[in-house]
Amino acid sequence: TEPVFSGEQCKYVIDAAGDAARRRGGYTTDRHVHAPTCDVPTFELGAEAGEWVRRAMVGTLFPLIAAAFPPEMGVTEESLRVQDCFVVRYDGGGTGDDGPGFASLRPHEDESLVSLTVALNDMSEYEGGGLFVASTGDLLNGDAGTVLCFAGGLVHGGYPVERGTRWIMTVFLYLDRNNSGKEPGYILDEILDETSCNSTQ
Repeated sequence: TEPVFSGEQCKYVIDAAGDAARRRGGYTTDRHVHAPTCDVPTFELGAEAGEWVRRAMVGTLFPLIAAAFPPEMGVTEESLRVQDCFVVRYDGGGTGDDGPGFASLRPHEDESLVSLTVALNDMSEYEGGGLFVASTGDLLNGDAGTVLCFAGGLVHGGYPVERGTRWIMTVFLYLDRNNSGKEPGYILDEILDETSCNSTQ
């Protein structure tokens, strides 16, 4: 598997996450109740890094993901939306290089239609780690810039990191499709109409 992003681009995201964690006084560990991670949401990365992530989604990842689906499924790059995006650190322990991150993540399902894991550092920088697929027992991983894409309902987990720090960017996606046959924004128009009728009575 060829990396989608360069090592320099990935390091930029790691550095931006570290800066954001220092600004906020640490990493979050309680944003995801059923599968907590040690992370920084990308909306906290700062304006420039946040814009880089947005461009990476729209210009690179969305076209790749849409192309992976058969046309009859109607998944287009224009219909993909980010539900959540965050930089995660997994820290191995026991060798003096402990960090604030958890070593692993228990098997779980994501609350997304499609999930992505973007590796942000090379496998040579840590031992263990990877995306564990519960149904097959497969362990998937890659060097910096490698993107793994899978159905959010697939039971998966973060395999334990034994040494060093594994950095990833996790992305949850959904489809923004209007299958009603009505013009986009029709629900908001109905709410506004109802509100204006009530205010004139």
